[in-house]
Amino acid sequence: MPTTFRKNLAALALAALPLIVAAAPAKPDEAVEAAITQQLRSYEQALNNADIEAVMKLYGEDSVFMPQNSLNGEELQALREYLMSLN
Repeated sequence: MPTTFRKNLAALALAALPLIVAAAPAKPDEAVEAAITQQLRSYEQALNNADIEAVMKLYGEDSVFMPQNSLNGEELQALREYLMSLN
């Protein structure tokens, strides 16, 4: 095979890889699914109880807070201020 053809074939294969991977059915990992469900329940409970400190514990130090229809905050203080404004 000519070198140009091989390069084009390799480029085509790399370009198609995301389509092949996306078409493969994902197998849910039950432990991961359970951990996500528990985190969402903790978040829901903290919000329903208006427990700002419990909500804050669920976020990492490098979180970016992006409320709907508002500007995003690049730090946890933005989240804290937003939650306090709801009360």
